[in-house]
Amino acid sequence: MWQPFSLIVCFALTAALGIWIEQATLLLTSFLVICALGGQWVVYNFWSGHNRQIHATEIDIDRCLRMTAQQVRGLPGGERASIFLQILKLVINRAESKRGIEHHAILAAFRNRALEKPRCIHRLGKTMVSFGMAGTLVGLSMTMYAASDVVENAESVQALTAALVPAFGGLSMAFSTTLVAVLLGTVWLGSQAQHCHDAINLYFDQLDGYLGGFQFGDR
Repeated sequence: MWQPFSLIVCFALTAALGIWIEQATLLLTSFLVICALGGQWVVYNFWSGHNRQIHATEIDIDRCLRMTAQQVRGLPGGERASIFLQILKLVINRAESKRGIEHHAILAAFRNRALEKPRCIHRLGKTMVSFGMAGTLVGLSMTMYAASDVVENAESVQALTAALVPAFGGLSMAFSTTLVAVLLGTVWLGSQAQHCHDAINLYFDQLDGYLGGFQFGDR
């Protein structure tokens, strides 16, 4: 979804274009905002799918508890079925003596797969912080280069002071990339990734209880 190589390529192109027009920090900040919006889109899709999954699970639990194992086997499965039904059908197809083991093993596999989106959002936030720090270093390097050039060409103390003011004026914007990256990557996306992570764990903990109390034999 968010491939690190693709992000690195985008960052390199953005920085190269920015240095060419002497606005690397501004463009990097725009890039961070775009990444944050992309992460927010992933969060929105996650919650849409999660809410649908909860609704489908409630329906499947209600009807499966009134069915025999043979009837449950006949229900349509696949990716469109709720996770509860997918796991239940897999468990029913296992040998009777292995059902307790298979129940937890299958549940853990589905949980790990569901946690991929929150992990992806979290990784994106951490990557944005790294890009923000890189932007600050670029801004500092450009400022130091400009300052050294001013010092070499200054003819008096007054001229040096007057020339250093605009040279160091870009420092605040250089540090702003790290600030923007921390706010968007850690505070915003990081907190939402944790919220998604907690929601998934709660959902699967509840599934564990439902599956543990389900009567798998034909009634």
